[in-house]
Amino acid sequence: MRIKYIIVPVAALFLFGNVSVQNTNEAALQTKITNIIRKMTLEEKVEMLHGNALFSSAGVPRLSILELTCDDGPLGVREEIKRFDWTSANWTTESATFLPNGSAITKYFKNSKNLG
Repeated sequence: MRIKYIIVPVAALFLFGNVSVQNTNEAALQTKITNIIRKMTLEEKVEMLHGNALFSSAGVPRLSILELTCDDGPLGVREEIKRFDWTSANWTTESATFLPNGSAITKYFKNSKNLG
């Protein structure tokens, strides 16, 4: 019976002991983010929200914020395109995945007789 009184507090400490460290790290990160945003000009904030090329938005070099490059869509990763138009960049160092969208997968399973 005594072992239960020892195991429960030890388990609780093990599971929840790092919560305060997590909160401290999160608070420090939030403070850092807030300070960086305060240093940004209105123009820099707008540039980060507005695309500066296809699938990318501007960074802020003076604050060491890199340009953000995104990918599109739920269908996989497309081949690399040129920065300012939709033509292929013709890179040979990459490959692309094209996955069927959700409606195509649903249609397949709905019509499939071999569902196991």
